[in-house]
Amino acid sequence: MNFLRNALFFGLAGFIVISLWDYLTLHLGIFGGVLAAGLGVGTMWFFNHHLGLIGNQPYAAFVDMGLGISMTALFRDTFIFGWNALGEAVPTILLVIVGAVIGGSLAYKIEIHYEKKLSITQREPDINFNESEGQK
Repeated sequence: MNFLRNALFFGLAGFIVISLWDYLTLHLGIFGGVLAAGLGVGTMWFFNHHLGLIGNQPYAAFVDMGLGISMTALFRDTFIFGWNALGEAVPTILLVIVGAVIGGSLAYKIEIHYEKKLSITQREPDINFNESEGQK
């Protein structure tokens, strides 16, 4: 049941964001895109994450809305414009995958760095340490 609820609200987020984005950018240009990001994505984040309409694990990254919105946009355009739209999206999808791998790798390295730094600063000092013993 959790999977169906998540899939429904991911798809709903994608439908609302993409529809709103298309309309506002068509009529308001770049300002419409900024407005759509705030209204569409912000509102759906509030419903999905803050109100808990979709389930998230504690301390997990909330990347699911991006995936849900992008998959909804991809399928919507494929249904409307045919398989050619899917083929034209492949280079973008590959670049997004490369960017995700790079971003995930950097986030992992940063997290490891800060965990090491935190463990060093929280270590208790050795009260029996003699400075002359530490040097050779």
